[in-house]
Amino acid sequence: MGGTLLHEWLTLCRTHGYRVPALHLPRLLTLATQDRSLRVPLARVLGERGRWLAPHAGSPALAHADAPDESTWAALSEAERDTLHRVLRDLNPDAARHLLCTQFDTERAASRKRLLGAVLDTLNGDDHNLEPLLEGALDDRSPDVQTLARQTLQRLPRSALNARLAEALNDPARPPAPATA
Repeated sequence: MGGTLLHEWLTLCRTHGYRVPALHLPRLLTLATQDRSLRVPLARVLGERGRWLAPHAGSPALAHADAPDESTWAALSEAERDTLHRVLRDLNPDAARHLLCTQFDTERAASRKRLLGAVLDTLNGDDHNLEPLLEGALDDRSPDVQTLARQTLQRLPRSALNARLAEALNDPARPPAPATA
């Protein structure tokens, strides 16, 4: 089983409250190291045994899908941090937002870009408390990070950026006020 069928099976497991049978965990964890699109669906149905096995199978980010601490985050590679952040966005959004707010400034530009990409891909109404971080990212050294921050703020209802843009539309003679950090 692979591709679309595997995604569907993992989704059905989650929908019906099942965990992946222990017999299949090693193979699925190996597949998830090769196919990034399997990581979030698999993390949803790993269970305790799967989280224990994940670091031994080359998927340490999946082992910490509950609420990792900062030392766990620091021990992961940039790719594993991206995986963990995407998994957390799905399983524990509050922990993902907290981790992003505390660790964003310490990340390299490429990692900040991936982290904001995950936020943009999974944006929801509760992400309004990320607005200060996103406003700060409008002044980031990386143009890609700036662009992702702007796109995310534009998709957030009632963001200050949207208010500034609306104000500028209502008074075309006055340019929009600059972002304040």
